[in-house]
Amino acid sequence: MCGISCILSLVNAAQRHGNEQPRNGEHKAALGAESQKLDKELDASLAQIAHRGPDGCGKWIGEDWYSGISHLPSLTTTLTHGLPWTNVTPALGHVRLSINDLSPSAAQPFHSPAHGIHAVVNGEFYDYDAIRARLETETQYPFTSRSDSEIIIALYLHYGLNFTEHLRGEFACVLWDERREVFVAVRDRYGIKPLFWTIQDDGHGAGGKRLLVAAEMKAFLPLGWEPEWDVRSLKDAGWNHDTRTLFKGVQKIRPGHYMTCQSFGHVEERPYWDTSFPDKVRRFFERAIGGFLNLETLRHQCRISWHRFSTRNSLLTLSKRTIDARTPQELIEGVRERMLEAVRLRLRADVPIGVYLSGGIDSSVIAGMVSHLVKEQNVSVGSASPTDRVTCFSVAFDEDSGFDESSIANRTAEWLGVKYIKKLMNEEELAKRFEDAVWHCEQHNPDLNFVGKFALSEVPQEAGYKVVLTGEGADEVFAGYPVYLPDYLREPDTAYEAHNPLPEPERLQQLELAEEEAREHYRSIGADAGNSAIGVPRLMLNNISTIDGMTAFQPDVFASWTDTAHAACDPHMVIACNPDGITRHLINSKWHPLHSALYVWSKGNLPNIFLTCLGDRTEMAHSIEARTPFLDHRLTEYVNALPPSVKLRWSPERRRFVEKWVLREASKPFITQELYERKKHPYSAPTRYPRGGPLWRLMGGLLTREKVEGLGFVGWEKVEGLVEEAFGEEGSPRAMRLALVVVAWVVMAERFGVRTARPEGGLSR
Repeated sequence: MCGISCILSLVNAAQRHGNEQPRNGEHKAALGAESQKLDKELDASLAQIAHRGPDGCGKWIGEDWYSGISHLPSLTTTLTHGLPWTNVTPALGHVRLSINDLSPSAAQPFHSPAHGIHAVVNGEFYDYDAIRARLETETQYPFTSRSDSEIIIALYLHYGLNFTEHLRGEFACVLWDERREVFVAVRDRYGIKPLFWTIQDDGHGAGGKRLLVAAEMKAFLPLGWEPEWDVRSLKDAGWNHDTRTLFKGVQKIRPGHYMTCQSFGHVEERPYWDTSFPDKVRRFFERAIGGFLNLETLRHQCRISWHRFSTRNSLLTLSKRTIDARTPQELIEGVRERMLEAVRLRLRADVPIGVYLSGGIDSSVIAGMVSHLVKEQNVSVGSASPTDRVTCFSVAFDEDSGFDESSIANRTAEWLGVKYIKKLMNEEELAKRFEDAVWHCEQHNPDLNFVGKFALSEVPQEAGYKVVLTGEGADEVFAGYPVYLPDYLREPDTAYEAHNPLPEPERLQQLELAEEEAREHYRSIGADAGNSAIGVPRLMLNNISTIDGMTAFQPDVFASWTDTAHAACDPHMVIACNPDGITRHLINSKWHPLHSALYVWSKGNLPNIFLTCLGDRTEMAHSIEARTPFLDHRLTEYVNALPPSVKLRWSPERRRFVEKWVLREASKPFITQELYERKKHPYSAPTRYPRGGPLWRLMGGLLTREKVEGLGFVGWEKVEGLVEEAFGEEGSPRAMRLALVVVAWVVMAERFGVRTARPEGGLSR
């Protein structure tokens, strides 16, 4: 795992040198000055993300490339407005966290001088030995290292832009093709690794532009970027539900997408992979006979709009798919086989590997499977020998807080026979790390759990580890969150009726109960979702209610001028519009509502919160590479194709729904009975703290009138009492969460030097 910062200068040569093409001597002088400037800028940019790669730093700065009319004439004039050439200077920077092939030969950027290809990679490619062997046979590509990252150039040369289909792992990478003058940036399928981009002025004052791409936004600061708040993105939660960030003009490359930029300056983003699900099975409904069941009742009970029916009074011929004929045991074994493979592939490294272990089932499954592979199959964990004990790391909150799961993790570690190292987190530890954690995450979070994860990643670093396996992604793939339950019950799972223990009348009754419990939960925490009604956004997504949970903590603290300037902001609509039209058709007509909910969540909360604040950013802050077996795309493609009722399943014995049922069954040999039976408890930090303590002092010092009004978009009258309301024995959890959000904005404003937001586009320092 590493860090990257790249620059593609897009400068109109005629604008810089006049309407005549620059003479050779002038060109060489300009080239030298530009290269020196880029070299210094790239050094400063990489220094901002040095925590991502403390083991080395590498750069490559290309020559200025002039595109003449004879080469791509129509494309050249697109940028130059009829002028005959364009100056394009590529620069690739990389900071290295050495994991596979620790020798200097694996230093980046990688090059293929014979083909004019240059690349930098952040992340890990798995099964690369097999890919490399195949490429050596088919292409005779001369590999120069044992690094997994080097396969990207050979794959690109052999498959072109289809090289993405052959990548397996978590990664973000950038490639420059000299001959085609094309710049390519790629992000992994689930957004495990971050990748941001923006277009800025080049500083020459002649209208030239530069494309900047980096692993973290702070890398743009030395490159001329001046951060401005994107108030609309803050209000409508676009930073979480589409490609926007908290800052104007800075975008995220979508998971499963690649971005290209030709020398003529046109930036384009395209998908190479997406989550998909099978068509739901729809039964044939015959015309109502003798008043047994009229169609109005049928429509209401099945929650299906009339436009789905071909006729209202005749046989309702609805689309069908073959019913899944596999037995539950076959499905369980299929999951187990793919899980073990995903874990095994992620144990390859030339450095030690540990495991993050909590009191939940997800991380415990990973720890259990690692232990099994070591003991039963003599698999080495990184550079350790098969006889070495697996090492697990955990975080513990105060025992009386109600949020501490370390005792369960300790029992799991004892049962597995692994080494267990625990990080104790109290209020003082949380307060001490809060500002640094926000700086690294580059966004707010209404929960202190990200500070706990930030502190946890200090532990393996101090113990000499660079790599850990984590349980992120299991809830999103196997339906682990309670928010999914109403959408599971919204329609029957007719694909697996023979093995579904939930009778139809019981489903309808449980649906009403689940929806009421969800509303009560939202009301209890003061969230707007508690009063939400079915509106256009939900109807655009087949009425799934999961989007209410995705917007439950939208802060209502904005200054009054934002209501006028951004009157149309609606987070629900942003979520509904994020899928393209084809995907919305699948959501409304083909997929079961549970699968639709999983899809929508995986495009918002998963990459933009859980894989950010609880993933890459808090891990790489301490130079820790985290590997996520649950998000192995070979595993997820198999699980996505399973019927909904093996993910969420009714248990007549327990009289409740069992989340992640097929995962529990598949992992039963590797976990304790306690975990097998335990209900889902999301990872969260305590929300109640005393007045006068470390957090009270920290937040009181940051949430002042001067600092809040310095943001520009927050109304002081809406937040001035938050600290008083949030702390103490009767402290409000909602007030605490809102205070955490606003205080995080204050920290970012100070550390990033963000301008004060003003109405009508006015800005001030």
